[in-house]
This record gives sequence, structure tokens and C-alpha cells, in this order.
Amino acid sequence: MSKTILYFHGFASSSNSNKAKVLKNYISKNYKNAEIIIPDLDNNFKLAVSQIHNLIESARHPIVFIGSSLGGYYASYFSSKLKTKSILINPAIPPLKDFEMYLG
Repeated sequence: MSKTILYFHGFASSSNSNKAKVLKNYISKNYKNAEIIIPDLDNNFKLAVSQIHNLIESARHPIVFIGSSLGGYYASYFSSKLKTKSILINPAIPPLKDFEMYLG
């Protein structure tokens, strides 16, 4: 059965981060039945959530979520909502704690 893996990066990071590249390479080499999608999420929370909704709607199911930092929060939230699995790497929970210095 093929599945989609959605990896969400942390705040102000991107799909071009070292962590994202290593993960994509590893999944591609070792899990031929999985497609990994690593979007560049917007730093605006509302826009990022909208992006994630669109990805979920267009993805093959089942979906597995992986997230790091703020992406870990998103992965946790959406996996709970869809009752699926997630892998969290140092998740930012609660998500807005200590973000004041970055958000202005």
C-alpha cells in the first residue's frame, strides 16, 4: 500500500534545510511505497494551516505526518484530527510560547 508522508519544517525554515534534505533522501531510498512531500510553509500561521489543508486534500491516503519544532505542532494537530500517525521532532507545544520576539 502506498502512502504519503508530509514533513513540516520549523518556523522560518524551509524544504531546503539540511534536516529536510536528509529525511527526503532517506525516505526515497528506503521506502519505495511512500511519497514524501516537504512543502515550504508560510510563516503566517493562518496561511500555513491553509497550505496544509490543501496538501491533505490532494495527498494519497494514508498520510503519515512528520514535523520539527513548529512543524511538529502542525503534525501533531493534523494527525490527531485525522486519527493517523505522526513523528514529532522537538515539537513546539504550545505553538506560540516564546514566539513574541520573532513575530513583532
